[in-house]
Amino acid sequence: MKIAVIPIKKKSIRCPHKNFRRLGKMRLYEWTVAAALASRKFDKVFISTDSQVVFKKYQTHPSIIAFKRSSQTSGTQSTNLDVIKELYASFASNLKRADLVLLQPTSPFRYPWQIAEFVEQLTMVEEGLCSVYQLPSKKQGVLRGFTNESDFSNLFPNGIYRLNASMYGIADLSIKKIDTLFSNSSCHYIMPEKTSIDIDEETDFAAARKLLDIDPDIQALEEVLSNELLRPI
Repeated sequence: MKIAVIPIKKKSIRCPHKNFRRLGKMRLYEWTVAAALASRKFDKVFISTDSQVVFKKYQTHPSIIAFKRSSQTSGTQSTNLDVIKELYASFASNLKRADLVLLQPTSPFRYPWQIAEFVEQLTMVEEGLCSVYQLPSKKQGVLRGFTNESDFSNLFPNGIYRLNASMYGIADLSIKKIDTLFSNSSCHYIMPEKTSIDIDEETDFAAARKLLDIDPDIQALEEVLSNELLRPI
């Protein structure tokens, strides 16, 4: 079984209500929901939310299971791991041995085919999988975000890479595996920098809007995803 998890929370400190702001034709979270559906790779898409509007919107969708987050996972200090643990506690009988992909709603420009490739790669790894992008540098063997960057010289011989917070995968889900979303043993799915935008602050939103205004590829993606949301269910 292959499942996607999309955490859609109302609160945000550095960019208030960012998940619900409009980016072009869609709200920010809708880009990710549409991409997950358009990938045609998931048996179910789980939406974890503390928004009654989002819950009602997807409550009857045949491909989506919307579930309400508890007060413990709705606070500003809660993590995506907390969300996954809560989901597993609620749906454990249906999720054992599933391949889980967490899709951040703050990464709007990932393509459905990238999600599909990520899912296929996840089926070939024993542990986890996370998405990264390459930085413009000649330094070799580094993955930014880890204490010992030299550990990655074999994995990344051709430059510096950074986690882009777009996609995380847990293969063969079990409660024992819900302890981290990435580690030194994780495998990595490489994405272009353009599709790796992660909206965390106001400046990120401005950069995303600018890219959408000038880039025909991103404009074409917007058309595909907005049409996906209009598909009859």
